[in-house]
Amino acid sequence: MNILFNILYHLRKLVRGWRWLHRHLTEMLVSNLMQNYSPVLSIDESINYIINHRVSVSRFGDGELKLTRNIKKNAADGYQDNSQLLHKRLNEILYCNINNLHIAIIHPPTRCGYRWQKDNPANNYQLLIKLGNSIPFICPPPRLNADLSSSTNINLLKKIWANREIVLVTNSDTKNQADEIKIFDNANSIEFILVTKTQAFANYTEILHMAKHYPQDKLFLLACGMTATVLAYDLHIGGYQAIDIGAMINRNYSAPHNK
Repeated sequence: MNILFNILYHLRKLVRGWRWLHRHLTEMLVSNLMQNYSPVLSIDESINYIINHRVSVSRFGDGELKLTRNIKKNAADGYQDNSQLLHKRLNEILYCNINNLHIAIIHPPTRCGYRWQKDNPANNYQLLIKLGNSIPFICPPPRLNADLSSSTNINLLKKIWANREIVLVTNSDTKNQADEIKIFDNANSIEFILVTKTQAFANYTEILHMAKHYPQDKLFLLACGMTATVLAYDLHIGGYQAIDIGAMINRNYSAPHNK
């Protein structure tokens, strides 16, 4: 019995050691792939690129990237259930090649590599290999940073919509926060398309239909979770400039702003 116990004990240690080694090797490989094949601009560089080139942005955070690999309903976050259609659209957009539409990804790459490691190391590593080898050839450089909401340079951020007529697609809670912090006070005008805080993609056809009633000179800012990733793509195809701003308004809720 003692011999069997010792064997099991050492096997357990080996398994733990292999998991640790696999995680860290994955992080190193992922970092190397992203640095060599898919350089990501800093947050401020990404903001300046949007300002100077007036591009549209579809944002892929860790949640969106996870759903490109997993179509199970429980793979989604608490705000949006996954579906076959959402899975299909996210993959379509991630590997698209559309002029002036940029795919923003999270950075540093080891962050997402570590999170995916907990779910399915094999699938996650295959996805990162695919990202590293495919994106530079099928998506226009440079790679924009998906963490625009983490910017501490509020005045630079506000230049994106300075003197523009904007349409903000978001839920009522975020609309109230935007009104309070006056982050859009330098825009010429602001209108809202209100969506549900959860499961917004269930009403996607209606949301897109409402958005396309606006003139094409409007700037669309999208703060509606994974729905924003798809909406930015479809609006850009329709001739609009649309930017998925993620949780920018929520994260800057307490930040001081110049009037």
